[in-house]
Amino acid sequence: MRCWSAHRQRVALLTVAVAAALLTLTPWTIRNLVTFKEPVLTSNTFSAVIAGANCPDTYYGRHTGGWSIDCARTSGTGDESQLWNAARRRGVAYARDHVGRLPVVTAVRVARAWEVYPPAYSLHQPWREWFKLVGFLVIVPPALAGVVILHRRRAPVLPLLVPVVGVTLTVALTWGAPRFRLAADIAFIVLAAAACDALLARRPSADWMSQPRDVPERGRSATAPPTNDPSSTA
Repeated sequence: MRCWSAHRQRVALLTVAVAAALLTLTPWTIRNLVTFKEPVLTSNTFSAVIAGANCPDTYYGRHTGGWSIDCARTSGTGDESQLWNAARRRGVAYARDHVGRLPVVTAVRVARAWEVYPPAYSLHQPWREWFKLVGFLVIVPPALAGVVILHRRRAPVLPLLVPVVGVTLTVALTWGAPRFRLAADIAFIVLAAAACDALLARRPSADWMSQPRDVPERGRSATAPPTNDPSSTA
């Protein structure tokens, strides 16, 4: 009975979340369907991503696995929806015509996102890129240890691994950049914190505040030497 009640609660929460999303997006989607000549559910960003990530600039050369603004440019006649849909179809057609190159491009996309491969573009100074890379490499080992520790504790690990898988699949299907890794970075921080917690729990308590201490009586010094005067005991 308790299990069935928990299942119903999850379904109810999921229903509320879906209803809230539909309530938010429906007015905008209706506006797009009425305004443009071709269907646009939310925005044309996806078309720009596909067009800029599947072209000669991003399949060969130093920008392999990246995104090219030159390839995402639109031209011709028609409204915004028609131009961007044409750009998306151009990108899909290029990927189909170069399917033999796609495994290499996909691998580079993922490698760029996880900083195994240098990023195709950078808006920051080189020292900032190195600082960011070192910070990521430092947190990876404790994060991996955190996965093992939480699994041994029978704690839920899947919610922290879903962002990692989601980021990897997203960049594999689009293009690779370290900024797309933000959701996974948060999960890595939580996993690393779990490893640090386990490490600190193994250390003996060093909190001197928790240790019992002798408190001197008021009016007497804790360091006063004992007296041998017989009158003091009379």
